[in-house]
Amino acid sequence: MGGTAVKEDSVALGQAKTHLSELVDRVRREALVVTITRHGRPVARLVPLEMVPAGGHLADAKGWLDDDDTFFDSLRGIVRDRSKHHPRAARFDA
Repeated sequence: MGGTAVKEDSVALGQAKTHLSELVDRVRREALVVTITRHGRPVARLVPLEMVPAGGHLADAKGWLDDDDTFFDSLRGIVRDRSKHHPRAARFDA
């Protein structure tokens, strides 16, 4: 992959399910990145294995979310409000 431009394509989820084997072959052979969409919205990405760091963690992936994505605001809110959480399960002390 070093230095070559990455080709990109997108495909609807239903089409990806029907043609997964062919898509995987294209991704491997053409160094293609395929964005899978559902109802026109991106939901997943199929990338060549060489683009994924060996032993990497999802958190190390670059470009899957922008730094200012609202997802991170949601996470910060969850962490902030954890002390306010009251478990719903009944607790019985014997």
